[in-house]
Amino acid sequence: MKLTDEMIKICEIQASYFSSSIEDFTCGSRLFTFRFMNSKLAKLLDNPDYMSLYTPTNYKELLIKEYPGLNQKYGYKVDEPIMHWIGYIYRAISLLLHISSKHLLKKLPFADMVFLYKVHHTYGVEYCVNRINQEYQLVRTNSSEEKEIAKKVYKDLIMSLK
Repeated sequence: MKLTDEMIKICEIQASYFSSSIEDFTCGSRLFTFRFMNSKLAKLLDNPDYMSLYTPTNYKELLIKEYPGLNQKYGYKVDEPIMHWIGYIYRAISLLLHISSKHLLKKLPFADMVFLYKVHHTYGVEYCVNRINQEYQLVRTNSSEEKEIAKKVYKDLIMSLK
């Protein structure tokens, strides 16, 4: 797993959105993250070919139009470097592991990302993605249990054909 130049640009775009959210919205960081990861804009960013479709727009206007509640005071804000890292890593995971933003947020909640920042923020992006994938099993690998289930299904199918 390696980030391409285009993927890095997309990660930087999302990281800048997350960093700017502290000043741009009155809501807390958790609410912003929840809304953003479920937004139409995040769905656009899920596409690794997004840069070829990219047109500069004001992300703040897009999100306020979709979620007016982002300008209501609710929750706490985390520091800007943490938000930057969270935005970058969420996007890197999404692109490298082919997971939608919406699904990723369900498997890897904001509070966990704040904790993971303390543990992983000094490491490289690919390393972080691999470690987080191992810890949270974001993408399942072919385990021996799954292989046994597949063998049983195949055996049952062959027996039913006789």
